[in-house]
Amino acid sequence: MLNIRINLTSEVRIEQAIMNAGVYLPEYVTNLAVTGTVTDDDLAFICRNMKTLQELDMSGASFEENIIPEGAFWGHAGLTSVIIPDSVVKIGEFGFSFCTGLVSINIPDSVTKIGCEVFTGCTNLSSIAIPASVTEIGNGIIHPMSSFKDCPARIALHPDYGISSYIQYVHH
Repeated sequence: MLNIRINLTSEVRIEQAIMNAGVYLPEYVTNLAVTGTVTDDDLAFICRNMKTLQELDMSGASFEENIIPEGAFWGHAGLTSVIIPDSVVKIGEFGFSFCTGLVSINIPDSVTKIGCEVFTGCTNLSSIAIPASVTEIGNGIIHPMSSFKDCPARIALHPDYGISSYIQYVHH
């Protein structure tokens, strides 16, 4: 198990930051804490080169335009836990699709939009807490619903949340 903490700057991107932490084989990192601004290239590096990464703490990081981009973590099967920074306002389409190791995720109160099929194919995902701040959810946020084992209603919606078509889909 290899845990590291890195800081990204405009001059130091993820690959260099990992080497600066004394790690020359990023594929062995299992837990990563990131601060600084995360770019699309940094996300691509994580998905391409850090297959054994299980826990990703981005609580101290930020994203360009405060958006987790479309397909950001697509297919990263090893991820079990992701901490999304409080600055994020949108999770782009397919953001965590096919992260088959992902068990649960809490979406911060700053998020107002969740793109379509964000959690498609997350076969081990057992719970999602969707805050009241979310005013827009794309189609098929979770597909197939069998991802939720025996109880698709484990999606926690705020009681004042008013997306009736989504709630009907969850409780079908």
